Amino acid sequence: MTKRVISQSGSTATVATLEDISGSAYVLPAATASALGGVKKGATVADCTVAVDGTSAGTQLNALIASLKAAGVIA
Repeated sequence: MTKRVISQSGSTATVATLEDISGSAYVLPAATASALGGVKKGATVADCTVAVDGTSAGTQLNALIASLKAAGVIA
């Protein structure tokens, strides 16, 4: 059943209610390299700690890359 409402400008407008809309719910498509879409939230990656030999930074970078891949942000 449609409803009449007053718009921000003061004029009246007719809007649909949820009962008026038929069909299935909208499903957000996955994002691809060529199409916009939704992505999953990535896992938390701890802040990088500084190590003299750089191994900690490399480990943290690899964890970040793995998290982005798992979330579908990068391939």
